[in-house]
Amino acid sequence: MDVNWLDVIDAAYRMDRDDQAWLSSVMAAAMPMMSRDLGTVGVLYDASQPGAFRPQHFAIVGFPPMVTEELCRDVLEPSQEGAALVQELFGGVQCALVSETFGRCFPKLLAFTSAHGAPDIVAINGTDPTLEGCILTANVPTHTPIDAGTQLFWSRLASHLAAAYRLRRKLRREGHEVLGSADAILTPEARVQHAVESAESVEVRELLSDTVLRHERPRVKKRREDPVAVGEWKVLVDARWSLVDHVDTDGKRMIVAQRNESATSGKPELSPREREVLAYAALGHSNKLIAYELGLAHSTVRVLLARASAKLGARGRQETVRRFRARGTQCGPGTHRPGHPR
Repeated sequence: MDVNWLDVIDAAYRMDRDDQAWLSSVMAAAMPMMSRDLGTVGVLYDASQPGAFRPQHFAIVGFPPMVTEELCRDVLEPSQEGAALVQELFGGVQCALVSETFGRCFPKLLAFTSAHGAPDIVAINGTDPTLEGCILTANVPTHTPIDAGTQLFWSRLASHLAAAYRLRRKLRREGHEVLGSADAILTPEARVQHAVESAESVEVRELLSDTVLRHERPRVKKRREDPVAVGEWKVLVDARWSLVDHVDTDGKRMIVAQRNESATSGKPELSPREREVLAYAALGHSNKLIAYELGLAHSTVRVLLARASAKLGARGRQETVRRFRARGTQCGPGTHRPGHPR
């Protein structure tokens, strides 16, 4: 089976499609890696309100015609007991079997899957501290646990899905086009053609150029089928920018740097970067995964968490997260759980 992870990333960062078409294209790119012809479903959702799961768009592939969006909405209605787990699971699980995780919210889901010849479902969940996200699911023939390497691979791709979906919502909310609100525009050869004040410094221009070159490497060296290579493609640049491909009307390809921070609330004693790192820690993400999601060095994440702990008067990660959450910040619980590699 080809592991063409670059197709998934390319589909994720396409900003010129509506949400339904975007979800379908992401599903089409991911299906060869996920599906064994037992049926796949993609869902855009909002789990930000306590006890509620609001599916917004569906992509359904490989099921008989009787499996409709209405039926999917029905099986994704949380049980009374499961409603209390929605934010915990959707905030903290990126790659897992549904029987180990989301099945606790949706008791109808596994029964529905079994009726269609598959005992379990693998779920790839892209979300961030907003708890709005994109989940891709595929029926699987066994309850075989997902190995650590596969979890890491899909967790990284899920982080890209989360960031891409966040950027789509940001552009729509602000009424901007990709080029019109760009902080910088670069060629595939990493030459900066345009930069606004936030990206004008030599240091930032060099950082963006170096990242573009690193992103282009899998294309020119044919590493799109190497699952390890996705580790070089961090989600953000310096916790600020997503890099988005854009093809102009004349067929010219450009790389656009778009601001795409994950906004978080909190008390003013924490810096914006400290709040952002803590918001991901509160979802149960490891320091290494946070570094990947924000495009920071692992050591930088560790320092930011230590500074936040000192400012909050906390000892240890759990107490820091608890005090952070007590200040009204919107994010999910912060314990490690199945389906989330450390």
